[in-house]
Amino acid sequence: MRMEPEIELELFAALCAEVEAGRTLEDVLQAEFLHESTWARSRDAWMERMSHEPEAARYALEERYRASFDARKRAIQARGSSPPPTDGEEPPTAR
Repeated sequence: MRMEPEIELELFAALCAEVEAGRTLEDVLQAEFLHESTWARSRDAWMERMSHEPEAARYALEERYRASFDARKRAIQARGSSPPPTDGEEPPTAR
């Protein structure tokens, strides 16, 4: 039986981009009010799906992941040296 991820793919990808940019996983999860076990289960479920789906479905998942990851990466670059929000809120310029 396939596990269903608790974190949607787009959020998962965005959070991966935050970690790649240098934020600690702990800080990223805290800002999203996520527990590390939820992250781990979702990570495992998404990795399983992206590696075992039929080719067309896998390609679609990878494209969704890449689009969300790249969008967050651009947002991180745009905010430059300003620190990321830590209370789960958007920065004032994003409102």
